[in-house]
Amino acid sequence: MTKTRNEQSIVIPRELRAKIKPWRETMEYEVRRAMRLAMDDKVIAAALLGVGKTTIYRRLEEFSTKHVARKNRARARGQSRGGAR
Repeated sequence: MTKTRNEQSIVIPRELRAKIKPWRETMEYEVRRAMRLAMDDKVIAAALLGVGKTTIYRRLEEFSTKHVARKNRARARGQSRGGAR
């Protein structure tokens, strides 16, 4: 994969990186927050965020897949160490 000019030339100090959340993390937080405020109504959550309902469905699927993959990796690490789960 080819890096863009910005990726090649910009070094971000650790203290700056610590002050801001990655975009994906922020997006997940806001989508989940909108879902809570909308009492799990995806159409209302989409309207709150100013996006289409398809975007909400897609994002929720992405977040769900990410969390399942994380749980599976954790489970696999526990089993490989001989831990009973």
